[in-house]
Amino acid sequence: VVPLLSGEVSVAAVNGPQSVVLSGPEPAVLAVAARFPRTKRLAVSHAFHSALMDPMLDDFGRVVADLGLAVPSMPLVSNVTGRIETDLFTDPHYWVRHVREPVRFADGVTAASADRFLEVGPDAVLSAVTGAVPALRRGRDEEHTLLTAVARLFADGQAVDWSALFDGLGGRRIDLPTYPFQRQRFWPAPGGPRTGDMDAAGVGEVAHPLLGAAVRLPDDGGLVLTGRIGTPTQPWLADHTVHGRVLLPGTALVELALRAGAEAGLPCLEELTLGAPLVLPAAGAVAVQVTVGPDQDDGRRSLAVHSRRDDMWTRHAQGFLSAAAPAAPADLTTWPPADATPMPAGDAYATFRELGYSYGPAFQGLRAAWRIGDDIYAEVALPEQAHEDAARFGMHPALLDACLHAVILGSGEQQTMIPFAWSDVVLHAVGATTVRVRLTKPGGDATTIEVADTAGRPVLSVGAMAGRPVTSGQLATGETAPLYEVRWRPAAASVSGGALPSVVHECVTPDGDVPAVTRALTHEVLAAVQRHLAADGPERLVVVTRGAVAVERAQAVDVAQAAVWGLVRAAQAENPGRIVLA
Repeated sequence: VVPLLSGEVSVAAVNGPQSVVLSGPEPAVLAVAARFPRTKRLAVSHAFHSALMDPMLDDFGRVVADLGLAVPSMPLVSNVTGRIETDLFTDPHYWVRHVREPVRFADGVTAASADRFLEVGPDAVLSAVTGAVPALRRGRDEEHTLLTAVARLFADGQAVDWSALFDGLGGRRIDLPTYPFQRQRFWPAPGGPRTGDMDAAGVGEVAHPLLGAAVRLPDDGGLVLTGRIGTPTQPWLADHTVHGRVLLPGTALVELALRAGAEAGLPCLEELTLGAPLVLPAAGAVAVQVTVGPDQDDGRRSLAVHSRRDDMWTRHAQGFLSAAAPAAPADLTTWPPADATPMPAGDAYATFRELGYSYGPAFQGLRAAWRIGDDIYAEVALPEQAHEDAARFGMHPALLDACLHAVILGSGEQQTMIPFAWSDVVLHAVGATTVRVRLTKPGGDATTIEVADTAGRPVLSVGAMAGRPVTSGQLATGETAPLYEVRWRPAAASVSGGALPSVVHECVTPDGDVPAVTRALTHEVLAAVQRHLAADGPERLVVVTRGAVAVERAQAVDVAQAAVWGLVRAAQAENPGRIVLA
């Protein structure tokens, strides 16, 4: 800009690298502005910071000389020098220069070296240049705009005196609630088993929540389906707890067998006998294989379900698949059936808990039940959060398992029963979320199960299902010890000759309620850690806790000191060698 200026036109302000203000006689200024593609004429009353101000400078100087000018009580940036000044503002001549010389706003912003600027004025004039937060905006509600500006500064880390904001309004600061989110889930739901490039690995991908891949054997036409099953990838399984252990429901084994039959072209699960229960680990998942044998002379093919832990395989179920045509399903279009007597299902799950079944929300699907003689009719539904997965199953295991809850309700059994043997299981439709169920006793302990959708159309039929009792001791045999665990061993107290001097901060848990005590202790330790790191001395800080972690099984833990342990470990990671946690 400067080479284009005549003696009449002055640089009035430098606001930024690409923002300059010119001032002077109108024709001369407009002539210079015409040389640039982007200009804006400012609405001002006088050509400040130009030679046109010279005639009034002497009179202005005499007026300022009569004023009392005090040293500012806070650092100020001068727009004349572009630097932080103090005594300069008490010189009357300074204010004369302020009228005539350019505004060095860009230099002043650099000198201020702030992380964030607040523009205090009637509009957002300079915010676009500096990225400042405007306190007011023309044409916008003043209170809303001001509070928005304060909130933005606070979110950026600027301290705010909230007591001043609420002064006289009765507002006060409160602690955040200590309870977790309720009723509305904010975290992304975990997906099913991950699959890579199956074609590149020479196997086929299986789009199923419990299975990920399939391999067809070349010699005998056998089939192997594989997957990983556990609560991290299938969290709804944690809702199926029997005698305190998360147990893969027998209906999930039926689902695996039906899917294997679909892959093999044999839709009827002619027989499935459950051998050992599959107790899921508290963390991680187990590898599962569903194997289908070669064709037999009678058209059937064998089937087995295994899981692997610690390189040891366990067979959980075995049976046969066939192409047998299913029997005609029952007619469930009339609902509930005439002459059916309602059964008390409202407290069913409280009763089930007394028998050893601890069903979570995913498995609490029994909505209503009726009885006609020995026949039981029930209405069962999946919770809404499981609807998305329903279409990926043949029949969601939680939905089929809830169908069996009517059997428990009507049997009067006083022991824990789990499915043991299934026969003639055929899937008629997929993706059901609400179903009607008819349970009949053809003879002995077996139960015939017929499932239909809400219009009475068949969904699944089971020729016979028999259960067997199970004890907590039997389920305990399905558990394995964790692969890794923390073990504490006593360490000999020794100090090497080159050890650094230490400053000890001992944590003592004060009396009081847990949330308040935890906050007080962590704030105390945080302050001690910050002081130590800020001092940058040669000493190490030793933070001594007691009861922060359990060094022996079943040892009680001090919740407040446990929080300190986590805090200090984070500080240790950020400042290696500066802090010792004892």
